[in-house]
Amino acid sequence: MTSLKFKVVKFHCAAIFLLCLLFACKKPPTPEPKDDGKQKSTDRIMYIVNEGLFNQNNTTLTRYNITQKKTTNNYFEAQNGRKLGDTGNDIQQYGNKIYIVVNVSSQVEVINLSGQSIAQIPLFDGSTARQPRKIAFHEGKAFVSCFDGTVAVIDTATLMTTDFIEVGRNPEGLAVQNNRLYVANSGGLDAPNYDSTVSVVNLNALEEIKKVNVGINSGRVLADNNNRIHVMVRGNYDDIDSKLKVIDATTDSIIYVSNEAISGITIHNDQAYLIESSSSNMMQMDLNSLSITNTNLIDGSNFETLFGMFIDPVTGDIYCFDAHGYVVTGTVFCFSNTGNPKHSFQAGLNPGHGIFVK
Repeated sequence: MTSLKFKVVKFHCAAIFLLCLLFACKKPPTPEPKDDGKQKSTDRIMYIVNEGLFNQNNTTLTRYNITQKKTTNNYFEAQNGRKLGDTGNDIQQYGNKIYIVVNVSSQVEVINLSGQSIAQIPLFDGSTARQPRKIAFHEGKAFVSCFDGTVAVIDTATLMTTDFIEVGRNPEGLAVQNNRLYVANSGGLDAPNYDSTVSVVNLNALEEIKKVNVGINSGRVLADNNNRIHVMVRGNYDDIDSKLKVIDATTDSIIYVSNEAISGITIHNDQAYLIESSSSNMMQMDLNSLSITNTNLIDGSNFETLFGMFIDPVTGDIYCFDAHGYVVTGTVFCFSNTGNPKHSFQAGLNPGHGIFVK
C-alpha cells in the first residue's frame, strides 16, 4: 500500500510540474487597450446616436475610434453616470461642442468632444414638450426644429434659448443656405393631412418670409455647394412615393425631382448618396449635373433594415447603419467610396445618426 501511495503522489507531482512548465512558457494575453474617452492627437473619433425605442428612455451613444477600430457602447452613461434620454433624433458638432437632440425627452444635450455633459437645454412651452427633431447652425446660433411648429434659437456661447420662430406643422429637417434657413414642414402628426411646404426663414430678422410647396410630408433637408437645397419628400407611404426634390436657393423654385422613390440621402462634397426605397440600393448622384452616375454603388441586400448612412469627410468611406428590424442591437457597416466592404462593428439599439469629430 505504501508503494502504491508513493507512485500516485509521484504521478501528481509530475503532472503539476508539466502544467506549470506549460503556463510558464505561454505568453499572457495582451490586454485590450482601454478607451479612456480622451481623443488622442492621432485618433479619429465617430459618435453614433442609437435611438432606442419610443418611450423606453433607452437612447445610447456609441463611440467608435476609427484609428484603433475600437467600439465603446453606452458611452454617454459611462462618462456621465446617467442615461442620455428618450429617442435621440440628431447629433451635430459646432465648434468644440457636440449637440444631441433628444426628441421625447424634449431637450438638447450638449457634450464636449470627450463625451462629458456640458449642459441640458430643455425645450418646453410651459409644461408641454416641444419635441425637438433636428439641429443646424449659423453664425453662433443653433436652430432646432420642434414638432410644435417652431424653430428654437439657441445662443451657442451661453447655451440659452433666445427665441422661437413660427414655421409650418411638425417641422423636421433644416439647413442653412444663402443666409436663410430652410425648414421641412412634415405635418406628420396630422397624417393623412400632411403639410406640403418648406419654410424659408430670414436669419437676420429670425422670421419666416415664405413657404415653398414641395409635396407632402417633407423630412430630411441638406444644403450643397451649388446654392441648392435638397429635400426628401416622403409622400404618404402608400400611393404617393417618396422623392428627392432640389430647390434653387436663389429663386426658391424646384429644379429637380428624382425619378426613383428615395428613402434616404446624404451629401459629401459634390456627390449625393441616395437610398432607393424598394431595394435599399445606394445610388450616387453628381451634384454639379444633378444626374445619377451609379444606380447600385452598394447593394441593398447587404442590410436587413438600413436605418441611416454617413460619409467619412476625410476618407470618403461610407458608414451604413443596419437596425435589424428595430428590436435588437444594430450593426454599422463600413464601405469604401467605391462600394467595397471594409469592416463592421456593433452599435446600440436602432443606430440612426452619426458624426465624425472634427
